[in-house]
Amino acid sequence: MYSRARVIFFVLSFALSKARRGSGYFNLVDKAAVDYVHERVGGTRGVTANHVLAAARRTKHIPTRLLALNVLYVLVALHWATITRAGEHRQLFFSVRKGRRKGPARPADLTGPAVQPAT
Repeated sequence: MYSRARVIFFVLSFALSKARRGSGYFNLVDKAAVDYVHERVGGTRGVTANHVLAAARRTKHIPTRLLALNVLYVLVALHWATITRAGEHRQLFFSVRKGRRKGPARPADLTGPAVQPAT
């Protein structure tokens, strides 16, 4: 029997507050969700977590706004997107590049220091 390994990205976030120094949280983001979002919103500017959530509402890839934001963070770490600006109420806007890499993601392909695949 043949089994295919899943690639999962491990996203760490730390608090900037001096009162909560050293605190933070982590999330696991499936590569399939990252690929889906890149395919759907690639080539778009001004993308927010709400846009990603709306684009994936009929799938099980992105169930929450927090996961949508973490997918966008992974895209930034992979150099597939950039944070263009911060809007009102700390809302982030992203510019997602169009195009798709050929082949599966491998650890050698991941250049962002914050992105490490967990298999």
